[in-house]
Amino acid sequence: MFLLGLVGFATNPALNTRAFGLVDGATTLVAAGNVVAFNVGITVGPWLGGLAIGAGSGYASTAWIGAGLGVLAMGAVALGQVRRRAPAVEAERVPAEA
Repeated sequence: MFLLGLVGFATNPALNTRAFGLVDGATTLVAAGNVVAFNVGITVGPWLGGLAIGAGSGYASTAWIGAGLGVLAMGAVALGQVRRRAPAVEAERVPAEA
């Protein structure tokens, strides 16, 4: 539990630094969005686990839910990397009249 907490708290500054590095301004908005994302995760994870346990799936189902949420998070990271590397689409140019 100690190591889990240590790694969890050590991740936050790195994620904030990364988020701040992606924008030129509005760092307050970025920080707020980052906190909101963490709070949604803190709320949704246990809620889904409680639903699974309440449905009779047992305590082991919470590990599968956690793994699924981790896969979704990695998918979001991969999608973000793909979108970041995609070339910008140039605006359509109107041909000059001859």
